[in-house]
Amino acid sequence: MEFEEPAPVEKPAKLTAESLSQVDKKSKTSKKSSTKSKSKPAWAMTEKQQEEEKEKEIDDLLEFAYDLDYDKFMEDFEVRQAFEVIRDRVQEIKQDQDWKKNIADEWNKTVAQEEDGEATKENVPLPE
Repeated sequence: MEFEEPAPVEKPAKLTAESLSQVDKKSKTSKKSSTKSKSKPAWAMTEKQQEEEKEKEIDDLLEFAYDLDYDKFMEDFEVRQAFEVIRDRVQEIKQDQDWKKNIADEWNKTVAQEEDGEATKENVPLPE
């Protein structure tokens, strides 16, 4: 019988106001997710309950957006890189006068290829 070495234990983070607030946020999130799982399915709710559920979801989304630390994510190299790719693609699209028609044509062509079973990662055309 062989014994495996236990996984190394991470050192606990220093107790700072920031780390405590993160723990507090995590505990609030876990409480919210547990209450969310107790809600009824949409077909079992009255219109009033459905409206209240929608309002709650909107409030949760607004709270998330309010608490979002934009600068923290923009410091992440991969996030910045993804935004740059998106920004470049938007600029390419804006330069083309018929951009709406071209995007619709590309989309329809890809959908048609998928329906015919021809679409693979190799033969789906990339926008030029």
